[in-house]
Amino acid sequence: MTDADRSQSTLDQHLAMVGRVVAKFVSTGLAAHNIDTRGVTQFLGTQEDEPTFAAVLTWMLDEDIIRARHVSRTINGPIHLSGAQLTAKGLAIVKQPLANGDTVEKRIQAADGGNSTWANIGDLIGGIAGGLIKSVSSG
Repeated sequence: MTDADRSQSTLDQHLAMVGRVVAKFVSTGLAAHNIDTRGVTQFLGTQEDEPTFAAVLTWMLDEDIIRARHVSRTINGPIHLSGAQLTAKGLAIVKQPLANGDTVEKRIQAADGGNSTWANIGDLIGGIAGGLIKSVSSG
């Protein structure tokens, strides 16, 4: 983690993690993953904060962006997901056309790896997820 990454707000750090997690799912298509928050480095390929990873996975499950055949939680925070993959809503988010003709998937593929880039992608994912909820509930 760079000094610039450390100066980001907690929300930006969480959004960056959302972007990286979705990028991992996009890169593997609909393959199912067994994810243990104590093994964040194994899943993402970079060293990350385990409590942030657990919080992001919990949010993504609650927002129906990902699902798992089985979710195990321990009292002190670690989470294990068996057979985790993007939901139809998660797929719709990454394929959603954006105003400039891009999609979240294209932004992920063009990402430079910096935390601010991932935070912007995570913010976009959260905004689309919120918009999908609003459009479903109003229709």
